[in-house]
Amino acid sequence: MVAFSFTPAIVRALTGADPAQASTATGDTIKVDSWLAIAPDNSVTVYCGKVELGTGVQTALSQIVAEELSLDPSSYMQQITFVQGDTSLTPNQGYTAGSQTVQGGGVQLRQAAATAFQQLLILAAQQIGVNGHALRARNGQIGI
Repeated sequence: MVAFSFTPAIVRALTGADPAQASTATGDTIKVDSWLAIAPDNSVTVYCGKVELGTGVQTALSQIVAEELSLDPSSYMQQITFVQGDTSLTPNQGYTAGSQTVQGGGVQLRQAAATAFQQLLILAAQQIGVNGHALRARNGQIGI
């Protein structure tokens, strides 16, 4: 699970809570800042405050996540579950507005996926016993 907040100072000022402790398990929707989860079977669950309104938002945002995670381009749609607009599970990303959604929400998801990918590289390097720079990712697999 990759979780972080893009506005910790604002959340802290408004709620007095530390957004680094965010969790959907608390039931406190103000603290929700989890963006994606990667399961052992390589499936990915994306939590997005944006919604698909027939403009291709889900496809575009899924492509961004798939690219950052080096998922197989021919099958990434089967690997990604997209949870959208559920205020108890997803971060508040504001309103959905066509291309503005990809422009704004895409950056946030790209950062979350890139953060997850870097952590996966670190874990893989430790498990294989090599320097992380020696690893390559392709089609959802990390190896030498």
